[in-house]
Amino acid sequence: MAGSQPVPVAGFLLGPTRTIQSGYLLREFEVALSVDGVEFETVLHGELKPFPMEQAFVLDAPVEARFARLIPLSTVLGLTSGMGAIRLGEFKVVAVPGFVPDNLQKRNLMTYEHGGHLVWSEPWIRGSGFDAQLLAKDDKAPANHLKAGEPATVTLGFHHSRAVRVASIGMVKKAGLDEKSDVTRVEIAASATTPFGSFETLGEWPLQQVESEVVLDQPVWARYLRFRFFGVQDACHLTLPDQIAVWEATSTDSYDSILGEWGHYSSSGPLEAADEPKYRGPFCNPAKKVGIGLRCTWIRVRS
Repeated sequence: MAGSQPVPVAGFLLGPTRTIQSGYLLREFEVALSVDGVEFETVLHGELKPFPMEQAFVLDAPVEARFARLIPLSTVLGLTSGMGAIRLGEFKVVAVPGFVPDNLQKRNLMTYEHGGHLVWSEPWIRGSGFDAQLLAKDDKAPANHLKAGEPATVTLGFHHSRAVRVASIGMVKKAGLDEKSDVTRVEIAASATTPFGSFETLGEWPLQQVESEVVLDQPVWARYLRFRFFGVQDACHLTLPDQIAVWEATSTDSYDSILGEWGHYSSSGPLEAADEPKYRGPFCNPAKKVGIGLRCTWIRVRS
C-alpha cells in the first residue's frame, strides 16, 4: 500500500465491472491483511450484490497493514471451482479518515495520477485534451498564437471535479525562451462551481524567474482555476509554462484531502461535507457515519 509505514485500514471498496456475462461477477470473497507481506490474517468475509456499482465493506475496528490480499470464493452463478475469468472492476483498500501516507504529505493535485486535467484554453492548445501537457515537467511547453496584446487563458480542474482548498501554486517555464514569446505575468482566479464561473480573482503575479511559486495568504476553495498569461506588450506569440502545479492545503481535523474516498466518480468532497445534506438518498443508512459505509447521493467521510 501507499507509503512506507503501516496503514490503519478501515475497510474496502469493490466495484464489479459492467459486463454482459453478469453470472461471472465476483460474489463471495475474503480479504487478508499483512504487515510484512508474508504472514496474512483474514479480516473480512464478504458478499457482493450483483449490481454494477461500487460496494463498501467496513471493518469492526481498524487494522494496521502494509499488504492486502483479495481471495475470490465464488461467482454470482455460485461456482466455487473452475470459475474461469472472474469479473471485477476495482479493489480499493481504504484507511481511516484523516490518515495521509508519508509520500502524500505535500500533494501536487495537478499531476496526472492525482486527477489534474486541462478543461479549456483560449486559444486552444492544439493536439491536447484531458492530458498532462501543461502539468508535467517535460520541456514540452505549449506555444500559442495570439491577437496582439491579448492574454492566453487556461482553465484547469481537479480530481473528479472536486472542490479543494488551494494553498499554493507553482509554475516552471521552459528555459532559454526569446523574451518576445515568454510569459511575464499571470492572473489567477478560482471558481468553486463550474469551469465557466463565476470566478474570483486571487491576484496577479510576475513570472520573471524560470521557477515561481505563489503562496496564498490563506487557502482558498477552488473547483477550477483560471490562468491568464501575459507576455511583453503587443506579443503575438506566447509560450506557456512547461508545468503548472497546485498544492493542496494540509489535512486537518476539519479538512480531508480530495484524494480520499468520497464516492466513485463523485464531484462531492470536503466542501460538501461541511454541511449536512437535505436529502441523503434512498440507499443511505443514517446509523453509519463512516463514508465508505454509505451509499448516498452525498457522502460524509468522518464521524
